[in-house]
Amino acid sequence: MGRKEPRIDAYIADSAEFAKPILRELRSIVHEACPEVEETMKWSFPHFMYEGMLCSMASFKEHCAFGFWREKEIVPGGAARNAEATGHLGRREYVEWITEARREETRDRRVAQALEWMAEGKPRNWKYM
Repeated sequence: MGRKEPRIDAYIADSAEFAKPILRELRSIVHEACPEVEETMKWSFPHFMYEGMLCSMASFKEHCAFGFWREKEIVPGGAARNAEATGHLGRREYVEWITEARREETRDRRVAQALEWMAEGKPRNWKYM
C-alpha cells in the first residue's frame, strides 16, 4: 500500500474552501488507481510518486490544477488526448458551479460529476454547445 504524507493533509487543510473537496477527491482517485503510489511535497505542492514522478496537484486562489508527469506512458493516445482533458481542470465555470451549492452532499456530487466531465475533456456546459 502507498504511503500517505501528513504534509499533504496540511496542504489540503490550508487550501481555499472550494479546493478542499476537489483535492481530496483527486488524492483518492490517484490512490485507487495506483495503490502503491507514495506521496511527497515538491516545490511546495503535492506530488504522487510511482517509479518516478507520476502526477501532481495544486490549489490556487480561484482554481486547482492536476497533471501527469509521464502522460505519454500513462494515458492511451499520449499528451494530445490528455491535454484536452486537463485543460479544463479547475476552470472558473466548474469552480463556481461547485461552490454555489449550499449543501455538502450537492458539492460532493458536483465534484464527482465535474471530475468525470473533465476527464472526458468536456467543458462545464458541454450539453448546450
